[in-house]
Amino acid sequence: MKRILQKITSLFAIMVLCFMCSANQFPILAVSNQSQHIYGKMNNKGNIYKTYLNTEDKDKEDVYIPIDTEIKYYLNGEEVEINELKGKSGKIKIELLLTNKEKNMVTINKKEVVMYTPYIVGTSVILKNNKFSNITISSGKIVDNGADSIVVGVAMPGMQESLNLSKSNIEMPENIIIEADTTDFELGNIYMYIESNIFEENSLDFLDELDNIYDDARKLKNASQKLVDGSNSLKNGASTYASKIGEFNSGLSQYTNGVNSINENYSKINFGINTINENTKKIADGSNSLNNGIKELKNKLTTLVGGVVQIKQGTDGIYSGLGQIITGVDGSISKIQDGSMDTTAFTTLVTTTETTIATLEAVKNNLETTASGMPDYFESIESSTDEAGETIYSPIQIENTQKSQIIAQINALSEQIANLKQNISQERGAYSSTLQAVSEKTTELVTGLDNLKTNLQTLQGVSEQVKNGIDVMANSSPELQSGLENLEKGSNSLASGAKELSNGTTDLSNGSANLKSGIEQLNSNSGSLTSAVQQLQDGANNISNGASELANGIQKFDSDGINSIYNLINGDLNVAQERIEKLKELANKNNNITYKYIIKIDSIKK
Repeated sequence: MKRILQKITSLFAIMVLCFMCSANQFPILAVSNQSQHIYGKMNNKGNIYKTYLNTEDKDKEDVYIPIDTEIKYYLNGEEVEINELKGKSGKIKIELLLTNKEKNMVTINKKEVVMYTPYIVGTSVILKNNKFSNITISSGKIVDNGADSIVVGVAMPGMQESLNLSKSNIEMPENIIIEADTTDFELGNIYMYIESNIFEENSLDFLDELDNIYDDARKLKNASQKLVDGSNSLKNGASTYASKIGEFNSGLSQYTNGVNSINENYSKINFGINTINENTKKIADGSNSLNNGIKELKNKLTTLVGGVVQIKQGTDGIYSGLGQIITGVDGSISKIQDGSMDTTAFTTLVTTTETTIATLEAVKNNLETTASGMPDYFESIESSTDEAGETIYSPIQIENTQKSQIIAQINALSEQIANLKQNISQERGAYSSTLQAVSEKTTELVTGLDNLKTNLQTLQGVSEQVKNGIDVMANSSPELQSGLENLEKGSNSLASGAKELSNGTTDLSNGSANLKSGIEQLNSNSGSLTSAVQQLQDGANNISNGASELANGIQKFDSDGINSIYNLINGDLNVAQERIEKLKELANKNNNITYKYIIKIDSIKK
């Protein structure tokens, strides 16, 4: 292929030499035994009207030209006759449509196919820059020397079909198209150069390298496939990475929310800890007071027990005396009913009743004294369990039911004494008024005595209850004393535990302050971490998108690029190798004589 490029370069040099000659003279070329030069003149439509063999001096009729030429002209997109272009301005286009007339039937892979004798066609024209601008050539080269632009075009008509190449892979130029913007249009001579043998002896050395090219193409395709596989793996990995970063980001959001929640709620926890710390100090102080109170209660218990013993003796006497009084009342009632009662008996009854009242008042006074020395409540310790399973001791007050019972008995005794005093007063009044009144009041007195007996019996019942209560108190005093001993021990333990609890809550409060500071720092850092992870998420998404685009690009590069090259090399080019050999044979079919055609196309002047 380098040889073909060298041919085109040589052709370009020949065109430049042509332009250096006068417009009416052909260049003088050396004639060798192995080449024939044909000169010709062509009109503006592409028709040959004169030919010369080797020199311009010898005119020769009917010289064969293997390439037919048709020339078309366009102004602003519409086809026009050449004469219509003179002096015009606008967008012009000149088409040189070339047709290879040397069609041959050859055998390729045991099949008859059409192939054309290979010819390369070059054209050149000089366009003045003051009349032409924005010049383009379909296949060729434009050289601007300042005043003029030398436009050189190249075509190989029939070569595309001869090599059976797909235009989607390689397009061989078969026509030459010149386009430009013009003002005051005119056109100098167009020169056309045609050569028949573009393959020299060593111009096909490149075919020997095709086997290596085929092997390299296969390696290139395999490498490209690995690149596709790798890019897909990268794409999948980047996608997975982006997805996992998303999951991590979601988890971090939950973590951040949790930290925020901890930070918001820990103020309450810290407040609670400080409150506990303050209250445990109060508990410690209270437990000390409780301990002191229990010691004082224990000291008073001995006195209380002694008083209970005395009260028990008094209540036993009261209960016995009430029994005697009831017996006496029964006797009085019998005497009155028998009519044997006299003044002395009445006086004795009154005296006995007054003595009984005095005794009852003495008992009442003793009961009041005893009750006033008894506490309203007993202090004790109640235990409970907190949420952490720890035992909590709390001081409580227990109502003294014995004192309540004694007070109730005192009230009942007071009522009975008042009733006795009222009866005595009434009886005295009745007796003093008249003796007859005694007789009349005998029935009332008996009734009163019956009431007295009933009241005495009630009082005896109350006295029995008081006696029983005092007996219980007397019997319970050892247990009470033992309970106070245990209560004192528990109080001591409570005081010690409360002190340790107070010390612990102080440490807890200090640790809580440090923990709160750490949580606040953690909350601040979690915000920075969230921002950094979001940037990481954005980067991961960009990587994933980039990897996806890379994979798609490599896939397209493999399918549209590498596969196209591979298919070309192992398809069209592989098949073209044998066709090129046939083209060499066709080019040398005239006993290795090379034909070169130089044709001048008429100029267009105003």
